Amino acid sequence: MLSVHGAEEIARARKKSFFVRHKASMEVRKKYQPSRQVLGQGAFGVVLKFVTKEEPKTDVAVKIIRKERVNANQMQIMKDEIAIMSRFDHAHVIKHIESYEDENYVFMIMEALCDSVELQSIL
Repeated sequence: MLSVHGAEEIARARKKSFFVRHKASMEVRKKYQPSRQVLGQGAFGVVLKFVTKEEPKTDVAVKIIRKERVNANQMQIMKDEIAIMSRFDHAHVIKHIESYEDENYVFMIMEALCDSVELQSIL
């Protein structure tokens, strides 16, 4: 049986951010601070607002994709998307800044749209 102190430690460990548990997320956390604002959500993951740690502070969107929800074909499409986005530098295309990957997740760091405006709400 666990002591109260031991149970409290386990509870605190479980409450720790998901970012502490994954290698790629550690790389993301070195450069970006999460704001906990959800910009979007989909079948494969979530897009969160982060802020760069270096000056000038800049908002970025971090698309976090859970690999367990993506099949091999979808993973290849996602990698192609990253390759294509990396080549664009245009005012009307969201800029891909960088990506990180570990055994469980893919993190795509992109410029953030103004105030989390859903494209669908504009159309």
